[in-house]
Amino acid sequence: MNNRMEKTILPGDERISTRYLSEFECDAIKRTLKFRFGSVAKWVRQRGLSYASVTQTLTGLAKHEKTLSMLAREGLYNFENPLVEASDV
Repeated sequence: MNNRMEKTILPGDERISTRYLSEFECDAIKRTLKFRFGSVAKWVRQRGLSYASVTQTLTGLAKHEKTLSMLAREGLYNFENPLVEASDV
């Protein structure tokens, strides 16, 4: 099984597609979080998230649904974007 494939979650009738973040997206999200909150860690504490999950998501290693949904609420992640394959793997 290809670990870089798109994953679809079905909570009720709503379809949510998660995907790995590209390096450019990770850098842009981290930069925005640092600007808005002072640090990524401070944003994680305020939102009650796992720092390990957020770090894995923002380095492109994992696609944690809770982290991605919180980023979407901040306007930093779009569930409608197509799958982005990792180019450096």
